[in-house]
Amino acid sequence: MTDFSNDIEQLKAMLLAKDALLQAKEEDVAALKTQVQLLVEQLNLNNSKRFASQSEKVAKGTFNEAEQQDALAFG
Repeated sequence: MTDFSNDIEQLKAMLLAKDALLQAKEEDVAALKTQVQLLVEQLNLNNSKRFASQSEKVAKGTFNEAEQQDALAFG
């Protein structure tokens, strides 16, 4: 078993030091969680761009009625 001092002030100081260390570790964990969340979001965005279905190309000469309507309306 560890020998602890009988000095109350010394024990209080040790407790405060441990509390400060714990607080710093909790802040580190929170920062790391935020960083992981950001990286996961970036990965998801990258994957959605990489694996999303591509727009289909319309073969030349194919009639597209919607485009014709737009051309007439804005022409």
